[in-house]
Amino acid sequence: MAIVRLSEISQDCSTYSDTYRKFMSEAKFPALGIQVNIEEVHTTIIQPYIRVVCTNIEKRFGDAAGNISIAATIFNPTNVNQHNIKQQEEHVQTLSKFFGLDQASAMAEWVCFRNYLLKHKTETCGYVLKCLLTSDVGDSYPQLCQLAGIVLACPVGTAG
Repeated sequence: MAIVRLSEISQDCSTYSDTYRKFMSEAKFPALGIQVNIEEVHTTIIQPYIRVVCTNIEKRFGDAAGNISIAATIFNPTNVNQHNIKQQEEHVQTLSKFFGLDQASAMAEWVCFRNYLLKHKTETCGYVLKCLLTSDVGDSYPQLCQLAGIVLACPVGTAG
């Protein structure tokens, strides 16, 4: 999922050029040197950079990248009713196994945390993750708190 999104970004020169032009028009400093060829910069710098990022994600996560990215959606409260409980449990197991956390503890925490998500299903994923990582909520779910932190920090969590 993350690699697919990065590939889309890599092919989207118009968004890059629009953002560049907007940045330069709002810049409070003069541009020095020759005029920038935006398409050339996109082709010679941006696209190769994104290819390297995708390669590094593939090396780090291999085939698991897609599975981890999908499993990470368990922290989104809007998904709590969209996936059946068995799928949610599989996602918790996928994350805890891949990142070397105690699967049994993570599963036990998930049973209660699912109720927390049901009560907060109108909140954003960011709100839930923030509560897990910065409030007493994380104290009640230490394994899930660790998974939330890992998901936010790993390239799979941030690339999309």
